[in-house]
Amino acid sequence: MQKMPVFFIAHGSPMNAIENNHFTDDWHALHSNTPTPTAIVVFSAHWHIPALKVTCATPLNTLHDFGGFPDILHQQHYNAPTAIDTAEEIMHLFTAQNISIEADQQWGLDHGSWAVLKHLYPNADIPVIQISLDNRIDDLQQHYQMAQHLKGLRDEGVLFIGSGGIVHNIQKWMRQVPGESIEWAQSFDQRIMKAVKNRDLNTLFNAKNLPFY
Repeated sequence: MQKMPVFFIAHGSPMNAIENNHFTDDWHALHSNTPTPTAIVVFSAHWHIPALKVTCATPLNTLHDFGGFPDILHQQHYNAPTAIDTAEEIMHLFTAQNISIEADQQWGLDHGSWAVLKHLYPNADIPVIQISLDNRIDDLQQHYQMAQHLKGLRDEGVLFIGSGGIVHNIQKWMRQVPGESIEWAQSFDQRIMKAVKNRDLNTLFNAKNLPFY
């Protein structure tokens, strides 16, 4: 089986779930040559909690974790099957390394997941789960090391998706004068992109020390 890629997608506004625009065009281009996954694992910035958990509920509810958007967005659902076998394998891989992880029966698919998946796999026929981001761990290198225990699943057809945003300082953006430069955001984004391309792990592990963070 061909080794699956890993995606990082800036999902942006929840409205992208029901719109076709240059953002969603980029999502389609990103996965245009991707083999059909056996399962999908999403790390969404919207499940940022003091615990490491994996979704195991059946079915996984579509979470409308936002406000102030049109009713049509709240009517959207993504009824993909739960990737229970993958969830169990992930829990086994972590516990074998003495990493505590919990099976979660409450969380579903937040919009960091389903807003993207509705475009990439609109038939909702690929089993999917989410893994939480454990906010007790402030060391980015530790997150990287934990992910190393999962990379073998890519050889089994599992597609990993990170969904969030490299820059997400909405408060700073809203305080800006209309038309004012957002060079502070562009500069940080470009530094991170360069580090990823060059596999400059030291820069990535110390991203909080970069200017404009």
